[in-house]
Amino acid sequence: YCQQCHADIHEKWQYSAHRFSSFNNPAYRFSVMQTRDAGLAQDGHTHKSRFCAGCHDPVPLFSGVFDDPGFGDPDDPLANAGITCTSCHAITRINSPRGNADFTLTEPQHYPFAFSSKPFLQWLNQQLVKAKPAFHKKTFLKPLHRQPEFCGSCHKVHLPPELNAYKWLRGQNHQDAYHLSGVSGHGASSFYYPTKAVHKCAACHMPLQASDDFGAAFLDGTGELKVHDHQFSGANTALPFMTGAPAWVNETHRNFLKDALRIDIFGLKTGGTINSPLIAPLRPQVPGLKSGESYLLETVVRTLTPGHLFTEGTADSNEVWLEVTLRNNDQVIGGSGQRQADGTVDPWAHFINVYMLDREGNRIDRRNAEDIFTPLYNHQIPPGAADTIHFGFNVPDDLQGEISIEVKLNYRKFDTTYLRYIQAEKFEGNNLPITVIASDEIRFPINSDSGQAPEKDVWIPAWQRWNDYGIGLLRKGQRGELRQAEYAFSQVEGLGHADGPVNLARVYLREGRLDDATKALHRAAAFDPPAYPWLLDWLTGLVNKQNGELSAAIDNFRHVL
Repeated sequence: YCQQCHADIHEKWQYSAHRFSSFNNPAYRFSVMQTRDAGLAQDGHTHKSRFCAGCHDPVPLFSGVFDDPGFGDPDDPLANAGITCTSCHAITRINSPRGNADFTLTEPQHYPFAFSSKPFLQWLNQQLVKAKPAFHKKTFLKPLHRQPEFCGSCHKVHLPPELNAYKWLRGQNHQDAYHLSGVSGHGASSFYYPTKAVHKCAACHMPLQASDDFGAAFLDGTGELKVHDHQFSGANTALPFMTGAPAWVNETHRNFLKDALRIDIFGLKTGGTINSPLIAPLRPQVPGLKSGESYLLETVVRTLTPGHLFTEGTADSNEVWLEVTLRNNDQVIGGSGQRQADGTVDPWAHFINVYMLDREGNRIDRRNAEDIFTPLYNHQIPPGAADTIHFGFNVPDDLQGEISIEVKLNYRKFDTTYLRYIQAEKFEGNNLPITVIASDEIRFPINSDSGQAPEKDVWIPAWQRWNDYGIGLLRKGQRGELRQAEYAFSQVEGLGHADGPVNLARVYLREGRLDDATKALHRAAAFDPPAYPWLLDWLTGLVNKQNGELSAAIDNFRHVL
């Protein structure tokens, strides 16, 4: 019905993750069937899996067939429907900011003869819509559809005790991560802020496209009719591959991922320990390596375009890792993050994901949400933030020439373990597409003290390289590598940027050095240009709170608002 007037929107939607949200998605079908079976065995019914169905399976859920234990055939039209047009456009209210499909969906009012089987009456219905479209638009496009809270009604999840027989736990949460970031214009504690805040998810995930749909409009001042792209570009590069979609579908997702983050081979520590002397920033000069020596390669990963945590969504099964390759005269001599014949990634690689455990300490490796207990680690990176990873290596005694080191940030939607579960006896290896989001490469001469020009210039400003390095160190766990972070932010201040003293204040706050934090914030305010005023007020408020100056802290936080 919708396709008749909105062909361009329908064409993109039919290849979207929303279209394949239900039992027509092989990965989701495997996991939801596991949850249904677990509920059936434990409770005698499948009601636990409604937790999934509110967002993934609106058609079978609201029609009632979802509760049938025998339901689940992917060829069933109801199981194959996915998130239809009305699944979103018939929502009339977001009931709360809790997520988990906490919305009100109302049966839309249609013009006469909307579902008539008679061709003339169908034609008459279409003429009525086109002659008086205002009622149709008001019915299916409401102000709430333009708000990030609308997307958050499904892209924000918690695990209730009824599901896990444990306690309330937070699941994936695009919504809060976005609101607490500098990208949204609402977060007061970000490391970086865009030139202009982005106030809706659609700005990135539903870009405008030229269209002659009946509902197209002049939306961006270019004088061209456009609609919002309903492919919902994101990071699910597995679905197009699994469902046999045209090549352009996967290419759209891969282009969306490309350069979303960056890698900077920033420094080198001679001696191979965290406390070893640092040579940084690398380039335009590169030090020589000495035979028999141990080194740490200081590598920085920084988020650029994401408006929420990276990696988000199915962060326990997304496979995002750093692949490091060391070569001597084109011969591979070492590495981290390489793949085995079946596609399995070196388990000791650095992964940007969440390693989730069940009660017995086993990994949550098949999207079994009902068993989630606690994370072993969480390597997600917030928007406008960074992570610093140390790679240790030794230079063999007999090498000559140079050592080149390449670091790539790879993305694959599902890891090999999960894919093996999904495909069972059909598994022949993880051949899901891999996207290289970012990479960096550097060459070190061996047994030479002279500098060497790199193959490519580093376009990142020096102050920002130091700042990103310090952010990654500061964010490491509860304690962080604070001595190293303090040194890095001191370099930023020396290069004339207010980010230096601001971030020094963060370090001092972490250490309880309140006088030093106060002095750093005064220096940040005196810079030209000064630090962001809301950031100064936020951190000053934290200092005042720690000092017991609660009235002053309240004033600081009111200024932030």
